[in-house]
Amino acid sequence: MSSFNTNSVVLVESWDEKRNEFGSGFVVHQDSLSTYIITCAHVVKDVGGLDNIKVSGKYKAQVIAQGSSFDIAILKVDTKLTSNPPLRVCTCQEPEGRFVIPGWFDYGFNSKIILPIYGSLIATGETEEDSFRVETHIFEVDTDSKHHLTDGYSGSPLIHERSGCVLGIVYQCKSGTTGPCLSVKAAKKICAQIPDLKSLSLLTSYREQLKDFLSQKLKIENEILSLEQKIRAVRMQLDGETRNE
Repeated sequence: MSSFNTNSVVLVESWDEKRNEFGSGFVVHQDSLSTYIITCAHVVKDVGGLDNIKVSGKYKAQVIAQGSSFDIAILKVDTKLTSNPPLRVCTCQEPEGRFVIPGWFDYGFNSKIILPIYGSLIATGETEEDSFRVETHIFEVDTDSKHHLTDGYSGSPLIHERSGCVLGIVYQCKSGTTGPCLSVKAAKKICAQIPDLKSLSLLTSYREQLKDFLSQKLKIENEILSLEQKIRAVRMQLDGETRNE
């Protein structure tokens, strides 16, 4: 199972009650006064533009940077959303394995819920902005899934199931079993425009993240093995004392 927190994926909607459009976003950084969120630039447009962005049902967000060609916008909320921890974001040249996209889904009756959808990547391409080239991926929903991608998944993170690392951003999402994802390398270019994020070690190697994850897993397994050996030793000692009696 993946080690991500669904609370890190926030609902992006409009302050205008006449607008029903919405999308998803995910927290990438926090400090004591602010929270930074990645979403899609077209989600910002759909909810009514720069002055209409509502996050998590009650917070006003501002756009502090966005791509000219990349469908990415960086939002800032002027408070620390303590219940929405940042996700781990990392890069990978050729991502492999299973993935999960947690996004906001319209459940009906004016109710929206977080609904993770599992699947795999079936194709890889490229796109660019100002000669900065990044990978794009096509995500395909598992054939036995009861749910498909919908418009509200635009801005959701593409998460590697095993490591819990964000490798991409879902964009231009339409209802169906496949959806395009933009590499988080595109977010690196956009974040370079932001003083608070420019020096942030936002993107680290996927393989290094996975290596650390497996190292921690091995450490825990060794600790469990050592504890089991101690328990067996204590049991043998107690059995010996029982026989001597």
